[in-house]
Amino acid sequence: MQSVEQQDAGYHVPYSFERGTRIAVIAIYPVLHVAAVWLGLFLSSGAQTATLWTSNALLLAVMVILGIRWWAPLLVSLVAAEAFSLVFLTTNLPLSVGLFYSAANMLEALVAALIWRSLVKGPISVFRLRDCILLVSVVAISAPAIGGLIAAFGQVGVGDAAAFFSFWQLWLTANALGILIITTAILGWAGASRSSLRILGARRYELALLVVLVFGLTLLVFGSSPTGVSNVLGLPYVLYPLLIWGALRFGTPVSSALVLVIAMIGIISTDLGSGPYAIQSYTEYQRVLSLQMFLVAAAISTLILGAVFSERRTALRILEESQNKFSKAFHASPDAICICRASDGRVMDVNTGFTTVTGHSREEAMGATLAQLNLLPLEEQRSKYHGQATTNGKVVKTRSIVPTRSGSAIECETAFDFVVIEGELCTIFVLHDLTRIREEEEKRLVLEAKLMQSRKMEAIGQLSAGIAHDFNNILFAILGNTELAEGRAAKLNDSDLANYLGEIREGGTRARELVAQLLTFGRNKPANPVHVNVSEVVDEVLRLLRQLLPSSLQIAATVRTEEVSVIADPVQLQQLIMNLCVNARDATKGSGAVEITVDAVSAFRGRCSSCQKRFEGDFACLSVCDSGPGIDAESLAKIFEPFYTSKDVDEGTGLGLSVVHGVVHGHNGHIVVDGSPGMTTISNYFPLAPPEDSKPTFAWVESPKTTENYLHGKVLVVDDEDSVRKVMVRILEYRGLDVTAAASAAEALHEFEEDPQSFDLVITDQTMPMMTGASLARKMLATRPDLPVILCSGFSRDINEQRAREMGIRGYYQKPLDFPTLMAQIAVLLEE
Repeated sequence: MQSVEQQDAGYHVPYSFERGTRIAVIAIYPVLHVAAVWLGLFLSSGAQTATLWTSNALLLAVMVILGIRWWAPLLVSLVAAEAFSLVFLTTNLPLSVGLFYSAANMLEALVAALIWRSLVKGPISVFRLRDCILLVSVVAISAPAIGGLIAAFGQVGVGDAAAFFSFWQLWLTANALGILIITTAILGWAGASRSSLRILGARRYELALLVVLVFGLTLLVFGSSPTGVSNVLGLPYVLYPLLIWGALRFGTPVSSALVLVIAMIGIISTDLGSGPYAIQSYTEYQRVLSLQMFLVAAAISTLILGAVFSERRTALRILEESQNKFSKAFHASPDAICICRASDGRVMDVNTGFTTVTGHSREEAMGATLAQLNLLPLEEQRSKYHGQATTNGKVVKTRSIVPTRSGSAIECETAFDFVVIEGELCTIFVLHDLTRIREEEEKRLVLEAKLMQSRKMEAIGQLSAGIAHDFNNILFAILGNTELAEGRAAKLNDSDLANYLGEIREGGTRARELVAQLLTFGRNKPANPVHVNVSEVVDEVLRLLRQLLPSSLQIAATVRTEEVSVIADPVQLQQLIMNLCVNARDATKGSGAVEITVDAVSAFRGRCSSCQKRFEGDFACLSVCDSGPGIDAESLAKIFEPFYTSKDVDEGTGLGLSVVHGVVHGHNGHIVVDGSPGMTTISNYFPLAPPEDSKPTFAWVESPKTTENYLHGKVLVVDDEDSVRKVMVRILEYRGLDVTAAASAAEALHEFEEDPQSFDLVITDQTMPMMTGASLARKMLATRPDLPVILCSGFSRDINEQRAREMGIRGYYQKPLDFPTLMAQIAVLLEE
């Protein structure tokens, strides 16, 4: 069936039935054909041939509906139906004559279908005027003419030329009538669109009145007794206005049905001796032929008028849709569009984009000239091309400075062309606002730059963490060997060597602090988060800062909210405050004022100056404000980048604010920087802490600072770095411990599983191939829960001190290790 879109659009592309429907039509066709043959015989009126023949018309309609691919099974059904008709319906005809009639009818329908299909490009439709003209002028004449010749040979032979011609003429007219009335009625109703049927429903009362008038007037015309030739010539044509009414108001389906009603009543009435054509002086041949001529004229006129109606309605629907599409596109376009008369430049219509771009309201623009609207660039274009009244088929594009109603000017790309609206030549202007496009492009570039900055910060953080991990292993070896060398120097009582080694230790310690800053920047989460009162941390740092910062720099703290708690690593918070204060000292050149403020803010909204993300909620705000010169916009976009600094060479590493970025974002916080001239404020927003959780239930051993005693016990050392493993083994053996070394977690697990009770302590690295130190510890503790395990990590996103505690690990250290602290921890664990 037709799609709703096709039907509602008014396009008649009929007969697209489903496969099952086509099979059903072929299955029941023999019954329909036999009924059509019976009806044709009923309408024969006792003449040599029928006045209106129906079976050939039915066959032609079904062939058009099914399509040529279905003709073969249809012809099989047709042969069966014709055989049945010859045996049971046409018993009054000799068999030879009946065979000629059957052959003529089948060949006639086939020829008609082939001719019509060859002349029409695409699907056949009785709703198109072109297809109807071809049907009337070629198909309905040529095919019945060929069939009539075959039937005439079978009926009268060639001996009686007059009888041959008379029979052929009646056959031609009867079969042509069948095509013009029966075929068009079937195709008209089969191809009617939903919009056509909706028209019938909307005009149902008018349709009912028309049917009643046609039926009643036809009975009146053909039911009366004939009284003379004058009535024969004029009376039936009083039905024409009704037929024209039906064709123009309802189209082909209704008009063809009305003609069929008139034909049935006219044929039956004439056969019964009434009506204008049942005149006594007429022979039967003349009566039938006169009636056929009237019906042919009625069928042709209504068919043509119905097609005209359908095409006009389709054209109007297409025009309406086109206008709707243009209107929607016109008003929805963000560009300014103006349509004005080409002759005088008066505005006929503008869209919403025009009012937005130019500032002129639609009421102001309508009827005004382009000059009155001060749109002089558009007026110049209109005047330039008005004399030509054409742009040679090309849209003229220029760039113009267009003044707005407010007095400002915008740069626009202007497209200009002519268009005919309601028969009047008009000009259409499309203004593309380049100023707004540039502003949007600048905003987009700014957002892209912020996104790239955020990604760069993330990438540098990851790179820093990776570099720091490798540096830690190198520093571990340096500091560990320095520890051993210092012990040897003490035994040799070599003061110079001890001094040299002290310098090495000091350099290694400074390098360790730098690596710790890199790790803080690259770390996503705080190392040891606990409930922290921010004001208490500020008080502790403030006492130290007053000793470190010059006396010319005034430093003060303002606590607006006393109890402001966050979940944070207090050491990292101290480092953050110190870095911000040192940054303030450098900004003020050591002379000025620095204020630290602690406050709790609710429902705060802002954009992070570091990661550029928007954030909102309840926060603890820790801000540091200095009286320095401020930060320019270019520097503000870079201050959190690692190694970026505005200081002179050798005056700073550029890691201070990078560490601030790492600490704040590691605690799920954000930073807002106000770099106004004469003052710089860096505000750090941390999520407020929930109620304090309960303390862990397992025993965590706090490390004493130093121990000089020799130790006893068996220790398993696991590290995949040879230099780190060797240093650790030497230091532990130097302290008297029995050490077993493993280069991988798998090797260590194998050693442990051979005799789990043989080891008193396990010291393992975290980051190793195939299996991490945390995974190794988990497997060992599953076998021996009381085993003391110390976990060492250069850098890891998977483990921190809190998680290590939760796993049952007894000690957690960041590389490079502080060896006196480590040895004191080992001593405590071995004594338990």
